[in-house]
Amino acid sequence: MKLLPKTISLGIAVCCFCSSLYAQTTSSTKPAEEEEQKFSFGNISPVILKKDGIEVSTTHDLSSYWITSKFGSRILDRYRVSRFDGNLNVQYGFAHNKRWDLGAQVKYGRVRLDENSRSSPFKVFSAADATSQIYSGVSAVGLRIRTAPFENNTAFTLQGSILFPIAKDELTRTALSMDRIQTDLVGTYFKSLVDNQSLYLYLQGRYLLQLANKENDRTTHFPGLSVLLVKSLFDQTVFLFPGLSYLSAFQQNYAGGRWSQQSQFLMMSIGAQVQPVTNLSVFINAQRPMIYSAKNNIYSDLVKNSYSDWAVGVRLVL
Repeated sequence: MKLLPKTISLGIAVCCFCSSLYAQTTSSTKPAEEEEQKFSFGNISPVILKKDGIEVSTTHDLSSYWITSKFGSRILDRYRVSRFDGNLNVQYGFAHNKRWDLGAQVKYGRVRLDENSRSSPFKVFSAADATSQIYSGVSAVGLRIRTAPFENNTAFTLQGSILFPIAKDELTRTALSMDRIQTDLVGTYFKSLVDNQSLYLYLQGRYLLQLANKENDRTTHFPGLSVLLVKSLFDQTVFLFPGLSYLSAFQQNYAGGRWSQQSQFLMMSIGAQVQPVTNLSVFINAQRPMIYSAKNNIYSDLVKNSYSDWAVGVRLVL
């Protein structure tokens, strides 16, 4: 079964990046300097943990879209790609000055490549059949470090992470888009827009890099930018957060080579979070592309209107 491996692999990689741009909000009625939970976005909290504080979060994302094979303007066939990503993160505050914490991450992935484009995205959780292929497993483990680089500006934080692929075989690593070491640098700015802390601005800049190796001799760059408005309701127990995210994919075919843009997205999203107690939050978020374009789409392409992405997650601070 030919499923356009290069286009699908790039689409999966972009979806992997998109799925990491999902939001969860946390806040409390404590004074700002005592808060351990505020808004977080894509597993990124803009608040550094206090000494010996522990943050545990898990996110689950389901994305799905169609890939077409074509000759000129003629569509020859259409396939469905569905992807499930799970992340478990643990963060520990080790600094007395509350400007550094350290964490670990484990990623699980599951991808279904389906010749029947009308298949449900939820079939990613089913066994493979005559018209589909399934790839799954724990895909990567890694380390994360988070810091507030400016002592007098706690609204701005930086987080860096590195993930190492550990899937069982090369084909699975490629299908799960974790066949290379992946680094991720994220800068966040979170600021209240009103005195009563009922409306916030959240900005995030992100640069994800997949490094070439013997299995995959191409280096892929994913720069991105997101902006969200966060509205708190019912004494900061419910949060609504519409937003926009821009991301692009660039590829280098050899070390030091020219960056070649592969695709770009402008995504719109809407999410909600409930915080029943101070240290616990649960969120759901949905995302769809407003704009999508690809450079190398002569023989295959992703169908923009078919793309959907849903995420749910839980965050706990101990």
